[in-house]
Formats: sequence, C-alpha cells, structure tokens
Amino acid sequence: MNKKFHVILYIIILVVVLAMFSGTAYAYYKKVIVKDEANVTIKTINLLVEYDNGSKINLNDLKYDEEYSHSFAIRNDSVDEIGKYKLLFEIITPFNKAIDSNFIYNLECTTESADNINKLIKIENTPVPVANKEIGSGVITPNTVHNCKVNFKVKNNNQDKEYLKDKIFVAKVKVLSSNE
Repeated sequence: MNKKFHVILYIIILVVVLAMFSGTAYAYYKKVIVKDEANVTIKTINLLVEYDNGSKINLNDLKYDEEYSHSFAIRNDSVDEIGKYKLLFEIITPFNKAIDSNFIYNLECTTESADNINKLIKIENTPVPVANKEIGSGVITPNTVHNCKVNFKVKNNNQDKEYLKDKIFVAKVKVLSSNE
C-alpha cells in the first residue's frame, strides 16, 4: 500500500512539473497580436510595439517634396531586463526596381529616459531600399518607451511630371526582439 502511494505521488508530481514547464515555455515564446482598424500591437518576451496606423506603409499618389510619416512606439515592460531590438524594412512593393536616390527616408527614435544605456536609432536622408533590409538596432532599458517616426520623401529631381505617375510604395517596418 505504501509503495503504491509513493508511485502515484511521483506520477502526480511528474505531471504537475511537466504542465508547469510547458505552460512557462508557451508563455515565454507566445506572440500576442491585437488588431483593430487604427492600431496594431505586437508583444514579444518583454517588448511591446504599437503602430499608430498599422504596421503597413502604403504610399501612393506621391508628390515631390511632400513628407509621408509613419509612427510607432517600442515599449519595454520588463521590470529588470534590458531589451534589444532590430528594425527591418520588409518591402512588399518597391517604388522602383532599382534604388532611386531621390526617394529617401529619415528615421528617428526618441525617448524621455535620460541615461547612457538606451541606444536610439537615427537615420537621415537615406535612399529607400528595394528589398528587405535591416535598418538599425536599438537598446531599451526597463519601463522605457522609444517613440519612432519614419518620414518618406521624394526629392524634386527636375525630371518630367511623368516620373511619379503610377508610383506606389508598400512596405512594413518590423521590430524584431534580439534578446538572447
């Protein structure tokens, strides 16, 4: 009787431990995506990304010297873990088939945190890529927000007006957690 009791107890403990490990692993690797019409939120281990108007950038009817903006925020909800992330342009429909030095972007991330640990991304007047490309990496301290804004612009290159006819650009800015 005593031996049966110990075997059953060990089996129960084993089942509880396996359930605990599988639940922890599921919670650790789970990505949560909440989507509505104006906001997309993606959460990984400790980083939360909030896009103001979704993650997709869809530019059409482009005009010279007008800026098109896309904003998002990266938040580290961790209490004690420093977050690392990479930004990636995922190009869906490029502006041209080859890089056009007149179609440029600026990217700037800012924060209210006043420390030397946060690494912010700042890119100025860089031609927009025609294929997927990593565009920068950052470091974010616990309980901090990085507010990022990408501005796209077509510089006036003194070409004829047909230059921009039927030009569209569709891409996504992806934030990938690079914590390891």
